[in-house]
Amino acid sequence: MFRPALQIVAVLVSWMTATTALADPQYFHKTLAGRIGDRHGFTMNLKNVDGRLTGSYRPAGKRNDLYLSGEIDPSGTLTMNAFGSAGQRTGIFTGKLVSDTLDGNWASADGDRPLPVYAHQTSEIIMGSKREMLTQAIGTYVLDSVSGAGCPSGVWQSWRDKGRWKSNFSVVEDGHVEVSDVSLTREDLHRLNSMTVNLDTSLATRLSVEGKVLLSIPYRDAGMQYEISQPHNAGIEYQISQPPNSVMEDHLKTLSPATTVYNEHLYLLARDAIDFAPAMSGNYLSNEVGVVTVSYAVVGKTFDVYLRDDNGCSGSVFSFRRKG
Repeated sequence: MFRPALQIVAVLVSWMTATTALADPQYFHKTLAGRIGDRHGFTMNLKNVDGRLTGSYRPAGKRNDLYLSGEIDPSGTLTMNAFGSAGQRTGIFTGKLVSDTLDGNWASADGDRPLPVYAHQTSEIIMGSKREMLTQAIGTYVLDSVSGAGCPSGVWQSWRDKGRWKSNFSVVEDGHVEVSDVSLTREDLHRLNSMTVNLDTSLATRLSVEGKVLLSIPYRDAGMQYEISQPHNAGIEYQISQPPNSVMEDHLKTLSPATTVYNEHLYLLARDAIDFAPAMSGNYLSNEVGVVTVSYAVVGKTFDVYLRDDNGCSGSVFSFRRKG
């Protein structure tokens, strides 16, 4: 099983955009079904996060999805570009999405052949209370994957394939992606297989490695365990090629003790006093860590432990899936 870099980056970006809302009015995740013109049926998966639209749609009779990216304002007026798997733009949607109805137009990438679009909502993801979501998630979770990205273009990933761990590293050079396998030692495999997250009946969350509890997060009805105690400024080498502001500080400003659910992740902890990174490290991961966050992916049903370096340039997500 190969996990593409775009999927990894999407996971990392979801942490960067965390906010304080549990029921954000600028959020929805809907599936729709409709038609383009009189003959072209389609299904659509559409997510709105603070006015930014992402998702996909699949024309009837086709095997592959086309990807969507666009914007929507508070009145429901939207514009979305559609892209093929190679990144080429294939069309543009304009119109209005109000309640459970999309009404608008589709045009080809060059603006020709405009056709009317109509679709209706077939389902929607609704978030429950924090207690409801965690109660449904009680159990033991084993490590399923480690996915990371770093400056300027490196991606590393380790994952379970039919019960066995595989690992590789890829980098973009001269416009080409170079992928190389990573040799995991016996110690690496033992460590990967020993990592668990346990959510008990008191709704406390514990991260353990090799039988040792590294993190224990007690339940609280509102907000998250927020323990950011010092500034996190981008390093001088990173600032040479970036604006002279702190990337990490900008990310941390989106988190607060009141942060709960955003973009379908329930945030439980943010901490910068970290002494356990070496216990999670191996050939699959650097141990340069400045901040850790722990969240529960409500739709994906995974616990995600995100280790990020101080300059905001790289990080790795440990994703845990329920045992059995």
